[in-house]
Amino acid sequence: MDPNSKVLQSWKEIGAYLQVTARSVQRWEKTSGLPVHRQGNGHNARIFAYAEELDAWLAAGGLDGAGIEPEPGKRGHWLVVAGGVVLVALAGWAAYRAGVLPWGRVPVAWTTEGAKLTILDAKERVCWEKRFHPFQALVSPEENSLVRIDDIDGDGQVEVLFNFNPQDRTSPRGRLFCYDARGNLKWQYAYGKATQFGTRSFSDDYFGQIVMPVSMPDGARYVVTAANHVLWYPSQVSLLDARTGRLVEEYWHPGAIQMAVLQDVDKDKKPEFVFAAINNPGEGPGHSALGVLKLPFSKVPKPKPEEDGELPPLTGGGEYAYLLFPHPDVCRARGTLPLPLFLRVEANRQFLLGTPLPEYGGLIYTLGFNLEVLSFYLSSNFEPLHARLMHEGLIRHELTEAEERELRNPLRLRAAPDGNSAALKKCWRFQ
Repeated sequence: MDPNSKVLQSWKEIGAYLQVTARSVQRWEKTSGLPVHRQGNGHNARIFAYAEELDAWLAAGGLDGAGIEPEPGKRGHWLVVAGGVVLVALAGWAAYRAGVLPWGRVPVAWTTEGAKLTILDAKERVCWEKRFHPFQALVSPEENSLVRIDDIDGDGQVEVLFNFNPQDRTSPRGRLFCYDARGNLKWQYAYGKATQFGTRSFSDDYFGQIVMPVSMPDGARYVVTAANHVLWYPSQVSLLDARTGRLVEEYWHPGAIQMAVLQDVDKDKKPEFVFAAINNPGEGPGHSALGVLKLPFSKVPKPKPEEDGELPPLTGGGEYAYLLFPHPDVCRARGTLPLPLFLRVEANRQFLLGTPLPEYGGLIYTLGFNLEVLSFYLSSNFEPLHARLMHEGLIRHELTEAEERELRNPLRLRAAPDGNSAALKKCWRFQ
């Protein structure tokens, strides 16, 4: 049990957390295995429960039959009973094959309503439903942010991945749930962990941003996730065993990862995890970044301490390739954070990456798979914006061709550095 898990110390608190009455949770403990603990004996025992265990109980379907008392069966001749069992079994099998029963339906779609997740089949019939602590219905504009339905682990059956991120930040941290087609919990994974980089310590409060199932040519099945800290800069990329949810490897980045694609960058017929992020630890806006990770991550050796120069890896290294992009002076003058706008894979082995400008527009880079810049485009509002900010005294120089050429060229590094390092001032003059 996570020592930081919230502790609920009465029937009333447990009921409030589950949004029901104290009487309901008392009944659920007896009938549905609600995880409640006691300290002491008898009527004077202190009641308490861990919020993290309650969330896991909910996710595992604890409410599916909660409060429903089975009717007492009628006694009869064993032949009648046996015959009835056979008939029910045959009828049940026929209904299962016809998809009439919920557990005979194959998940293909999903909806959310309040704190409820509903999984549907191709005819929009309910396969199963789960109720959770209130969660964020949308994490990012990416399609892979909330629910994934696929044969995740290669067993020939459909699984459902649910990216749970609580609305209430006092609740246990975000986690990923994996269910089978009938809604049985197969595994769960809690994002993040309490960690330390340099002299700074960070709590374990993370939310999942990206969830991607991966099938490797050798038959290995993974799930790659990216989770960002709710307040500070660390971002965790986790490589999970798709069959068990076990953490295989992890990578840490100094800034929130916004979006990602899977793409064979180096032509080895194996996908790499390509992500767009903001690199902004500490004070300052930082820079937009593009990173490439091999799968597994350990295929790329981490840099040795003696190899560190003026821009050492802040959170450990391990990238196959890494780019840091210029942050225009118009963005610094207006306080615009360099959060990537989009990352897309184009034809002819190219990436298209956008970084923002104030008000609207941006800088658009076309990159080859070896991350060289093939073309560069500044949106039409850049020049008049620059002139206006200079007139307002927020920028002290006119726009030149040299500045435009500088904006074209990202910095290629061995690993992700501190994106607010003073050493970066030597790389770009017009910032």
